[in-house]
Amino acid sequence: MAIVSFLCFMCLHIFIWQNERIQYRGVYLMLKVTTISYLIVVILGGYLFDLPLLDHVWVSGPLHFCLLMLYTHLYIGIDKSVSVRIMGELVTSPQKRLTWEELEYLYSPSKMAQTRLNLLVAKGWLKEKNGKYECLSKAKKLAKLNLFVKKVFLLDKTG
Repeated sequence: MAIVSFLCFMCLHIFIWQNERIQYRGVYLMLKVTTISYLIVVILGGYLFDLPLLDHVWVSGPLHFCLLMLYTHLYIGIDKSVSVRIMGELVTSPQKRLTWEELEYLYSPSKMAQTRLNLLVAKGWLKEKNGKYECLSKAKKLAKLNLFVKKVFLLDKTG
């Protein structure tokens, strides 16, 4: 049943993401969709096949959400990866190649940084005053955690 519920989620995911009216297609919406699809399959399984609810939840639930974690990792890795998006631009360009200037126009570092800074300010991670940015307390904690993890695992560069 976990496979059925996960396939149901994937179909709903594809169907819902086709709706252009949805402003934010992120991880939280994906979590809502997978939870709803899982509950639908649990209820239908109990109703149609007389499956005990708790047995179904304890057996198929962990597998369903494990599959979700794998799927989410791959989905976000492909959706958010600038490297993969650049390769897509190269493949879809008329001559199958782009100059540095064309790539810089498509993926302007200053536009990318400004977009992220605006989002961090809007979400309450940073404070902007007179063109200068400052970390708020939760951002400082996350940054310190990231620095600690980088030090422990000897990571020079992280995303």
